[in-house]
Amino acid sequence: MAGSRWRRWLVRACGLAVVAGTLGGVAAVLGARYARDVWTDPARRSALLSRVLDGTGVAVELGDVEVVESDRWVLLVERLHVQTAAVDVRASHAETGIPAVLPMLLFGRFDLGDVRVDGLSVTVPRRPLPAATGGGWPLRVVIDHLLVRDGTLALPASGGLPEARATGVRADLRKVRVVGGTGLVGGRGQVEVRSWRTGAIEVDQVVMSDVRLSRGRYRLGGGRLQIAGGGAEGSVVIDGVDGKRPAVHAELRLRDGDLATLVQAATGQRSPVSGRLSGTFTVDTGGDRGPGEGRTLAEVRLEDGALLLGPAVPSALRAALKIAPFLELRHGKVWLGPTEASLRFSGGRVDIDRLVHEGKGRPLAARGSVVGRELDLVVRLVPRKKADRRKGTGLVVGGTAGALSVRRATAAELKGVGDAP
Repeated sequence: MAGSRWRRWLVRACGLAVVAGTLGGVAAVLGARYARDVWTDPARRSALLSRVLDGTGVAVELGDVEVVESDRWVLLVERLHVQTAAVDVRASHAETGIPAVLPMLLFGRFDLGDVRVDGLSVTVPRRPLPAATGGGWPLRVVIDHLLVRDGTLALPASGGLPEARATGVRADLRKVRVVGGTGLVGGRGQVEVRSWRTGAIEVDQVVMSDVRLSRGRYRLGGGRLQIAGGGAEGSVVIDGVDGKRPAVHAELRLRDGDLATLVQAATGQRSPVSGRLSGTFTVDTGGDRGPGEGRTLAEVRLEDGALLLGPAVPSALRAALKIAPFLELRHGKVWLGPTEASLRFSGGRVDIDRLVHEGKGRPLAARGSVVGRELDLVVRLVPRKKADRRKGTGLVVGGTAGALSVRRATAAELKGVGDAP
């Protein structure tokens, strides 16, 4: 008896499950059809958006809207415009799943499924609009798979970060999450940028193959890019993206970059030094640093390093060439040969903390800075024996590119030049 009673309950439970599943499927189909009808009717669509967006500070404008059916219903939108207090987003064309109406009305949640966007433009205004103070749930956008083709991004100067602009943006991201008042809080995938310009630095052909976006932190790893005529690899971490002072930390390894291009980008003036360099760069900017207080440290090997002297050759330099045969004078330049260098780029200047060349003859070391157009460099011919006690001899090179002057350095000026850190 007990066994038969359990069997009857099991049959009833299975029957109820089948009925519930059927009703759920029918409700889903009817809900999808209702959502399709709402989104294709301009009056009903406008009423829905007005109700959902009321008090959120978000404005949405849609051009032509069409629903097509293939393996799923797809919403096609021409001329999309979304504006919030913090960002202005436009797209010439967008394809998305049809968001269900009930989650939008109850929770302000837009479930878009797979999304493809063409002609995307994202602009952060210089002066953000006042944020909305309405209550209720913050708007949430959930995207399973986002494809962006040919986008642009424009960011104003903020905190210690300079103005930035990216063009030719392509993105392939999954599990994308956007929260009103916060921005992107989730997503991972790959991003490509044809050109990125921030301040005076221009970077081309950027590919970040390991992008991870989370609340407050963006990590862009697996990076490959072109900068200063050379190829680079590395990663970028942006912290505090949900605050007013985001901080950027980047680690790059550059191959065969142009020193003159980097110096000119840092100082805004023609560089008095040149050469091809390879090595590591560590960049820290934004956060607690003010405008112009960002810093880049470089440990590099410099090939074909040269000082742009100009047509006149000072007598002090002629004398130095006699005791330093590895220094070569050609075409108005003093060629230093292969050297190891420690450089700092910051606030309109480049500091040469340490520059050492060891070749035939006596070792050469240098220390100095480039500020604006002015070079101030102490070059020391290091004694081969007892260099820690003997100062050796050296020169002070100063002036602007193409018009450098040279004089003999004093013992005080030579102290510590070329010493190990």
